[in-house]
Amino acid sequence: MLFNLFKKNEYTKSPMDDETSIGSILKAMGAITSRDLEFIIARQEKTNLRMGEISVNSGMCSQSDVDYAIEIQSRIRSEGSDKLKIYAEIHKCNIKKNIEVSKRRSEINNSLSKTIEDHLKDDQALKKVG
Repeated sequence: MLFNLFKKNEYTKSPMDDETSIGSILKAMGAITSRDLEFIIARQEKTNLRMGEISVNSGMCSQSDVDYAIEIQSRIRSEGSDKLKIYAEIHKCNIKKNIEVSKRRSEINNSLSKTIEDHLKDDQALKKVG
């Protein structure tokens, strides 16, 4: 898992103020809400868990969302924090995510179409028998 790339409290800014925190990146990606981020921060203060772990364990976002956020965070922190860079990276990751979602939807639609066709054939066969 990618959770171990960054240690808890590695940076001193509050996660709400740090645009490069996993929580802020997840929020900018649209994976979690401001309220979710507040919950995650409060939970983090009471536990020894990282933001990504809390958000996934709580069902707020997926592991792939966290992985994207970590990828963005890594790039930004290694290249320097620039608001425009942050949003460009988030946009790139959202495009990747949208492509994956589109592929998955297409697979599901194809599967459903095949299932519907199979049911129609079964119905037609039953009508011939009956």
